[in-house]
Amino acid sequence: MQKEEGLVKIPSHHSVDETVDKLKAILKSKEVTLFALVDHSGEAAKVGLPMPPTKLLIFGNPKAGTPLMLAADEPTFGDPHSGPVISPHVRRGTWALETNAGATGIFYTWLRDLAGGADNGGYAELDRLAAGAALGAHGLVVAGPNPLWGEQGWARVPPTTFLGMTPAHSLGEVARAVLESIAYAQSSNFDVLTGDPSLAVDEVQFIGGASRSPFSCQMLADVLGREVYVPEVGEPFAAGGAALVAGERTPAQPERRTYVPDGERHREYQRQAAHHYDCYVQLQEQFGT
Repeated sequence: MQKEEGLVKIPSHHSVDETVDKLKAILKSKEVTLFALVDHSGEAAKVGLPMPPTKLLIFGNPKAGTPLMLAADEPTFGDPHSGPVISPHVRRGTWALETNAGATGIFYTWLRDLAGGADNGGYAELDRLAAGAALGAHGLVVAGPNPLWGEQGWARVPPTTFLGMTPAHSLGEVARAVLESIAYAQSSNFDVLTGDPSLAVDEVQFIGGASRSPFSCQMLADVLGREVYVPEVGEPFAAGGAALVAGERTPAQPERRTYVPDGERHREYQRQAAHHYDCYVQLQEQFGT
């Protein structure tokens, strides 16, 4: 058993499918509800990206879930086809607005594995190479993560495309173009969330696997043109949920890193983001399925 960044890893001696079947049997025997089985590698294959067999099981039980349900007793509302999903946060008086940029981390994971994986430096080496490449990756545009929202944006999704790529492009430039495409999609979805003038956004917090990369965090701050805060805790959602279940109505804020946007880079990213958006829309119109 390994514990890393708040995540417990237990290796299985069986295949992914056999392991999933065994877990499902255990959950059933203990009367634990299996809410969903997400086939990440299957979804990656649909957009033409290779990924090792990866499946996610989402399960729970009333003893753990009931306190959270009682903390947020209002229904979710909003049509995900036309706008953000709006739902009550487990902290009373707070609402959550959600959008989806689609596959983001999958693209960088694909590139990491293609470049040799952990044996060749992994994400850290890709970040180092990307940081050494010029902003805009010398004209390379990656159309992958979805910068659109709503029924029109998801009804027809274009194939993942590398536009303007030549043999002259380096691995660092490809890595930078992938990270820029992710940041542009996140920025577009952020604009959807903040599109209502009655909503005041006090701050932006960045969590998840990419938040462990200082380069990605700084890029997001530069693209958004806003300060980005990164909690110094391995699993922010789990830590906050545990605190609420334990009765802490206002969990203590963990230490966090702050990334301040660079004005000159922000202006250039705005220009690049507009070009990326136009490329994505044209690909969607011509080849979207």
